[in-house]
Amino acid sequence: MIDINPILEETRANINWYRKNNKTSTIEKFMDCRTRIVTNNFLLAECLAEIKTDYNSCYFSRKIETSKSKNALIKEKHLTATFAESEANIINEDIIRQELENESAAYRLELFIKHSGHVADDLMQRISVLKKEYENNKGL
Repeated sequence: MIDINPILEETRANINWYRKNNKTSTIEKFMDCRTRIVTNNFLLAECLAEIKTDYNSCYFSRKIETSKSKNALIKEKHLTATFAESEANIINEDIIRQELENESAAYRLELFIKHSGHVADDLMQRISVLKKEYENNKGL
């Protein structure tokens, strides 16, 4: 998997640039900014797919390992199912932690992609308005 931090930073920089220059820049610069955001979102979406695959793998590993541990504790130590499940979670803490980290990373990246997409949509609206203003001024 590629390092997503430079992509995230570049996208944040483009969004911050747009926030500062949304009233004063040119159509060409807005189009360039939008292109960079959309292109980065595509790369981030590919990374998100990998993270979600890792998350699903961890999820199923946790389910399997926890069930194995639970059944072994019930059989070997004669624990109740509820207590054995609690102990199985403790035994498989590393798998659970990895699953939660992958889930968290997936949610964060998904939100980032969604909201930077909103900025790209806003850029497109700004470009459309500026083009219309240009056409109206050209006709005068």
